[in-house]
Amino acid sequence: MWFKPPTFLLLNKQIHDEATFILKKRSLIFDHGLLDLSTITDFVPAQVLRTVSAITITDAGHPLFQENILVPSWAGYMTLIKQLANILGEGHNLKELTISFKDQVSRLHRERRLHCA
Repeated sequence: MWFKPPTFLLLNKQIHDEATFILKKRSLIFDHGLLDLSTITDFVPAQVLRTVSAITITDAGHPLFQENILVPSWAGYMTLIKQLANILGEGHNLKELTISFKDQVSRLHRERRLHCA
């Protein structure tokens, strides 16, 4: 099976082996969702995602966005979570999945979206 590894894993075999080992032993942290037409596998191959032990998704990066990108930002979180579910549904070594949305602006935006729906 062929996959497109992240650029940093293409530099050489030693970097690939060391980075893959670290990813298996540590967690991945996403401080914002996927934007535009990105897919999670543009950054981390599905095979590597299935080997990490913990994934954390937060809205810590949300304050970096302008008001006009809040809707795409929220959609990016949903895209990220759906893509992770599809990939990890085929098998994983995940021991911990944390989703934590604590940013006040992000919270207000979500509440407004719920009242509009």
